Amino acid sequence: RLFEKICLEGFQAGLSWLTILRKREAFRAAFANFDVTRVALFTARDVERLLGNAAIVRHRGKIESAINNAQRAGELAAEFGSLAAYFWRWEPGPASRPAKLTRDALAKMSTSAEAMALSFIAPLIALFLAAAFLGETIDRRAVLGSVLALGGVGLIAVGKFGGSYTPAAVHGMMAILASAVLYAINLVVQRRQAQVAGPVEIAFFQNLFISALFAPGAWWLASIPTGGQTLLVGAGAVLAVVSLMLIGWAYARAEAQVLVPLEYTAFIWAALVGWVMFNEAVTLRTLAGVMLIVAGCLLAVATRRDNGQPNPA
Repeated sequence: RLFEKICLEGFQAGLSWLTILRKREAFRAAFANFDVTRVALFTARDVERLLGNAAIVRHRGKIESAINNAQRAGELAAEFGSLAAYFWRWEPGPASRPAKLTRDALAKMSTSAEAMALSFIAPLIALFLAAAFLGETIDRRAVLGSVLALGGVGLIAVGKFGGSYTPAAVHGMMAILASAVLYAINLVVQRRQAQVAGPVEIAFFQNLFISALFAPGAWWLASIPTGGQTLLVGAGAVLAVVSLMLIGWAYARAEAQVLVPLEYTAFIWAALVGWVMFNEAVTLRTLAGVMLIVAGCLLAVATRRDNGQPNPA
């Protein structure tokens, strides 16, 4: 089934493997059970037939690529005995083979849920920045909440690295925490901007600045998306702009310390998307760490009136 795997790999580009696997039987029926000899004989009429098959990925370039791959696979099989024999020629010697990835090693790799959880320290940092730069009040509950949330970050880090702090793992953790600090500063800036400008104005000028920042290197560094990737990039851009406008609208109506707890609902979506689209498991340790972080945030922003009643804001 080597040829099938090669073809499905090509059709998967820009999509999730879950989508391809759900269509696997339809692909087999459409491509003659991935028989190399039969697929190599497909003609332009077959291409049009496949483009009309709603059960598979209808991308002309990918379909034509699969047919071309069948023709090249036949040539390689004729020369080397089989397609597999050709690929095994490139197997590295025992001395140059990379270390085998064990189940435990794979479990230590970052997932969407873990990365999102580690970044959840950002709203707590924003709480203190809001006190320093926006004059918002902070009390002992905020300090206790920070300690609790840091404990959650530590719990996730222990589960993430399993006590083995490789350079790559440390660098990944530092990058996530640095990102959290920058995002915290951004939350405070958003609050300040929202006090003097409207949501559309904020979104327009922030995106204009980002475009000007990246434009000089776009000619050499940018890669043009194709096919389904264009749609995904466009959808992501639209969602980002709408998100920016909604944040601007929200921060114009409430203090940062009131809104930051809502940042933590993102974990639910990160865990759900990671599980559905990337088959990422959410461990109990990760969930426990996130619960500590969320509890710390809620404690930190639970401002109360002098009589002990919750602030309606």
